[in-house]
Amino acid sequence: PLPVGAVGAAQLRQFADRDALTMCFTRSYAMRKLKKLLEAGERFTLVFADLDGLKAVNDEHGHSYGDAYIASAASALADLRATADDFVARYGGDEFLIILRSDVNETLLSERMSVMQRELLESAKDIQLPFKPSISWGSAKAQPGDSLESLIARADEAMYRRKHGRAPNGLRPSKRVPYPTGHRRGIPARRRAPAR
Repeated sequence: PLPVGAVGAAQLRQFADRDALTMCFTRSYAMRKLKKLLEAGERFTLVFADLDGLKAVNDEHGHSYGDAYIASAASALADLRATADDFVARYGGDEFLIILRSDVNETLLSERMSVMQRELLESAKDIQLPFKPSISWGSAKAQPGDSLESLIARADEAMYRRKHGRAPNGLRPSKRVPYPTGHRRGIPARRRAPAR
């Protein structure tokens, strides 16, 4: 049997790898796992998901509703997992990464995301959220020579192409401002929503 101290340390590591609000994996955990997958040359799909209008929800309804939005979205995104190796991580305040190890094409992924969006709306009705939650997303398949930055950047750019110019939950779209090169993601500068 393991020493008591070893068991306690393992439990602490598990808690440290989980986001307290959503119980998804943390950004640091996702970065470690993605780095290992890329170094091993594994095939997988990365989905970058961003909650629409979270800042407006916080401004108009309060942060308790914003937290409920985040938690509901995390639960809905978790349903995208098809294998035990798939996982969801909270990347930022309103951003999530979904790593899908199973082979999935764009058409199938779009269908699964549509189902997820419907489940999110039903969940919002159940807990009586005073707005319609929605998630913008983009995906990228890992390619030979990819770095963490290049893979995440492709998924992120695909997400913003979908998100651009729309506010599907009826909330005001966030004003986008340019970020300098080398900001917190290490992704080249472009127009994106201000940090929340």
